[in-house]
Amino acid sequence: MTRALVAGTITYLTASLNTVSYLYRHSTSASTARTYSTAEKRWFAVTDKIGTDPRMQTVPDEWHHRTDELRTTTITWEEACIVIFVASALQQTKPLAPRTISTYLSGVRKYLENEGVDTRFMNKSQYIRNTKQGLAQYYQAYTNQTTGDRERMPVTADM
Repeated sequence: MTRALVAGTITYLTASLNTVSYLYRHSTSASTARTYSTAEKRWFAVTDKIGTDPRMQTVPDEWHHRTDELRTTTITWEEACIVIFVASALQQTKPLAPRTISTYLSGVRKYLENEGVDTRFMNKSQYIRNTKQGLAQYYQAYTNQTTGDRERMPVTADM
């Protein structure tokens, strides 16, 4: 006899997995969950625009026939996806602050790790570090900060 789901009842497995899902969703504070949710939404939008899935497994043909300025560099597909996400901060009505994009990157990293993607490349990538630094410099110029303001500008540890 199979363990068929009888109308109106939930099996122990389903009930347990629902409990795990609840605990998993509440493993971070509400504000962090909101921030990560925003990061995921932005990540999904960016990956959709560049023609890949959120796990970066689909590589569009355009990647293999590139004409961009980075085509002769050693940037990997995964690094390219992340730096495009960072650069998307400039496409907002008002550019995102460096601290904000770093927080969003943490949300994307958490999403990727939860999906089983190896994110160690994010720690080692000079392309990601330089793009984040370029965003910080652009933001300083955009907001017309003085030298003193730049010295006080909050920068996260991973920048």
